[in-house]
Amino acid sequence: LVYDLESCGKRARCEGGEASDTLPLYGWIRHLQINFGCGGFCESEVPIFGLTTMKETLEKKPACAESAVDLLRLTGHGFGIAAVVVAVPIAAAALVLACAAGRSSDDFEEVDMSDSG
Repeated sequence: LVYDLESCGKRARCEGGEASDTLPLYGWIRHLQINFGCGGFCESEVPIFGLTTMKETLEKKPACAESAVDLLRLTGHGFGIAAVVVAVPIAAAALVLACAAGRSSDDFEEVDMSDSG
């Protein structure tokens, strides 16, 4: 069994003759497959990138779409938690200011600022 690596990876050509690494999502799909150990995008397939042994060329990996969705979900939860952490003190401060704005001028004591001490 002989593999010809001349047209693999960045040297691979598409049907139209353009290099595969010029495709818009090439880098992103490569990143997903290498970092998440996934295969095809929508369905489980053998990965194109990140294979290190001959055995790995025969094993299907889970679809990358699942990994991408999990990453987006985790990122969304992180941003949601950060938004709550920022929003709670701002809401408390707004409530305090709203309550203070509703008081009449009779509710406050005048402070004597004269130098007669």
